[in-house]
Amino acid sequence: MRALAQIYSETGEKGLLSKRVLIVGNSEYCVKVASEAASIGAPITLISSRALVTQGMETEGRIEFFSPAALLEFQGTPGRFRAILGFDDGTRLYRDIGCVIVALEFEGRADFAYWGIESNDNIISLVDLEQRLQGGSIDLQAGSRVCFISGFNHCSHPVSQRRVVRAAKYLREKVGLDVFVIMEHFKVAEDNLERLMREARDSGVVFVKLTNQSPQLAIKNGRVFLSYYDEGLGAGVEMGADMIVLEEGIYPPDIAPYISRTLGIHLDNAGFLQGDFIHNPPIYTNRNGIFVVGSCKGPMGKDRALCEAKAVALEVERLFKQFDGGDEKATINWDSDRCAACLTCYRVCPHKAINFSDGKTVFYPLACRSCGICMAVCPMNAIELIENYEQGTVIESDFGLDLEYPLPQLVIFACQNSAYETYELAERKGLFLHSDFKVIKVPCAGSIDREALTWAFAYGAKVVVVAACHHDSCKSIEGSHFGEVRSRMVNEMLEDMGTGQEYLIFGTVAPGMVSEFTEMIRSAEEKIRMDSPI
Repeated sequence: MRALAQIYSETGEKGLLSKRVLIVGNSEYCVKVASEAASIGAPITLISSRALVTQGMETEGRIEFFSPAALLEFQGTPGRFRAILGFDDGTRLYRDIGCVIVALEFEGRADFAYWGIESNDNIISLVDLEQRLQGGSIDLQAGSRVCFISGFNHCSHPVSQRRVVRAAKYLREKVGLDVFVIMEHFKVAEDNLERLMREARDSGVVFVKLTNQSPQLAIKNGRVFLSYYDEGLGAGVEMGADMIVLEEGIYPPDIAPYISRTLGIHLDNAGFLQGDFIHNPPIYTNRNGIFVVGSCKGPMGKDRALCEAKAVALEVERLFKQFDGGDEKATINWDSDRCAACLTCYRVCPHKAINFSDGKTVFYPLACRSCGICMAVCPMNAIELIENYEQGTVIESDFGLDLEYPLPQLVIFACQNSAYETYELAERKGLFLHSDFKVIKVPCAGSIDREALTWAFAYGAKVVVVAACHHDSCKSIEGSHFGEVRSRMVNEMLEDMGTGQEYLIFGTVAPGMVSEFTEMIRSAEEKIRMDSPI
């Protein structure tokens, strides 16, 4: 029997949705995020992997804080997340969670081994210097020489370069030291960073930029010496330094891989906590109800991080408004009689919107993004995607092709998030006035199954085009990859039949790429003309 997919709580019954926010952090930044989230009236559970001080946090009793604590287990969907927290004494705490905010900060590490030196009181990292300045424990006399080294063994970022320049300026103006900043590149993308650098230079800080070389460090008679080839002087330079300060490289949080696995969210290619997809920034992930803010996504200044703390609070408020009323609108029609309980849909869902409980497939609308991938992979055609809940209209896996017979010679399956928008723009520009083809709007390229493609050929199409998002821009994360794989499979089948592999074309296009889309269509039309009898 086909009916709207049932929505169950973890106990198998319809239940209330939690509005508690779990915040995972490792620094004072997560405290700020917790305060912003608490301002919308939501109860907060804040955990930090490091011991933190929360003095001055205005919570009015809405924030429970555990530090140090770890997220041991996590499962569920928005409003029904279930978290298990662990503590150093071995105790555990269970919490029902509405949504999650990951508010970790990046790790900064200075590589002393790269320079062939060991850290000591006069060879320190930038963060060590900042702590000394904060505590007023700089044990250097006026006229002493301090050398900062920025970059060379890592890609320096404006976020850390701002810290270098600010510290250098302070040491020159307030302590009266001779300050040199040796750098590979200077990047001024941060707000007012160029102005800060000019002020530091005017105060007497000397900036030295080296090209295709690194400075050399050596310890002679207990003192550090720095040498390099000065391109302006055309000669080598060696200077003694009373203190060497190494800028840290910026790296993902140490626990990023663990958080990624536990929460089921993607990392980017550098290991930071946000997948490389155009639809994720600024604060989203591949899962509804799980947000990431701050520098755990990559190098980020404090001002931008604080803006994200405010933005995520508004997004949480918007999500929780969907919880009100308790009426979750189903996104899937599921035929229980056809379902073979093979778990294929559960395994491929990129948003973890499907679960399997007590022998039943359970769909969670608040986690679903209506990509239709589950519909395409279901071997029993037991799933339909609901296009309009109010009208009760559905999308079937064959996209209603049996109602369109005969089809024109060219059929285009266009993803609604990219190619279809581009097609509509091209139509408004009048670029297809003399073309004869049919465009079928699909939720995602991953929702197109092999049957839909073969039906297109059976009903008159000579060339079929699957126009998808770029692989790194797919809203459904893996949808374009699924579409390409199925296109390849159908091509192989056509080749075995002697039809010719070029009759099915897979291509990617971004919204607004009209010239690329029209060229794709022109190529398909040319193929039809070449194969048609004269």
